[in-house]
Parts: sequence; structure tokens; C-alpha cells
Amino acid sequence: MSGYQFIGPLKPGKKPPPPPAPGEINHNWTIFDLLKDPIDGNKAIAKRDGGGQIGKVKKPKKFIRSAGGTTWEDPSLAEWDPDDYRVFVGDLGNDVTDELLTTTFERYPSFVKAKVVRDKRTSKSKGYGFVSFREANDYAKAIKEWDGKYLGHRPIKLRKSVWKDRSLEPASKG
Repeated sequence: MSGYQFIGPLKPGKKPPPPPAPGEINHNWTIFDLLKDPIDGNKAIAKRDGGGQIGKVKKPKKFIRSAGGTTWEDPSLAEWDPDDYRVFVGDLGNDVTDELLTTTFERYPSFVKAKVVRDKRTSKSKGYGFVSFREANDYAKAIKEWDGKYLGHRPIKLRKSVWKDRSLEPASKG
């Protein structure tokens, strides 16, 4: 078995996994990976080869949102840099797309991303979107230059995004 030794008992009636073929040898896994799942050692190798990490794999952060008495997980927030300078773009017409928003603001050097928010069922624009910048200067310049200017067939309104200010804590009544 090409120098591999299985340590520990196997379940009755189960065979140990075959060793990798000579062309498939990957030095990122150990015999302990095979022992974690003695029924299907190749699955254990595949798990390791995908991440290349030993130990726990970091789970992506969950973004919990709340509005109108409903709480839900919003995976789309994972696409955005948490330390960006984000602009809320309002009063968008139905003719404004992600591409138009991107081409409008990509002339700023620290532009990162632009997105028009759409209804999940109908894919129609909800009339607003967001633009992300890495630097505060471009963020402020974009707001100053584009607030009230026409984009598509309507003038747009730009404001500081308050997405970081939201929380799940209920407002105190009193």
C-alpha cells in the first residue's frame, strides 16, 4: 500500500480507501484525513484539497436584517466591503441598470461596486441602489457632483448610506 498504514479499527465489512494513484498524489493531506472518514477517504481528501487548511474552516458571516416586524438573513450583503464608503442613490428610473450605475461612477479612482436594488419576484427596480468607494474623497466628490443630476430619464438623489447604523435591537419605548 505504498507506505501508508491505517491506524485504528475499521467498521466490520468496510474496506479501507485505496491510496491515491501516482499522478494524483497531493502532499497537502495526511493519513489522519483518511481516518476521519474511513468509509470514504477520497471524500476526506477532496474536502482538504478544496480549502488547503487544517482544522476548522471559517464559515461565512451571516448578515441578519430586520424590517416590518420580519427578520431574515441577507446573503447579498456579503458581496460588499464592510469598510467601504457607501452612497445611497435614490429616485432611480426603471431604465437605470447596474451597468449604467457602474459606468457613471467608475470614473472615480476608488470606485468598488454599484448595484440597483430589484424586487426578487418581478426583477423590477425598486427605485434605489448603492455605490461603494474605498476612499472618502471620491465618496464626497460623487455626492457633490451627482446629487440632483439626471441619470437616465430622472434626476437622482445621493445620500450617505446608513446601512451600518441599523441593528436588530428594538427601539426603546418611553
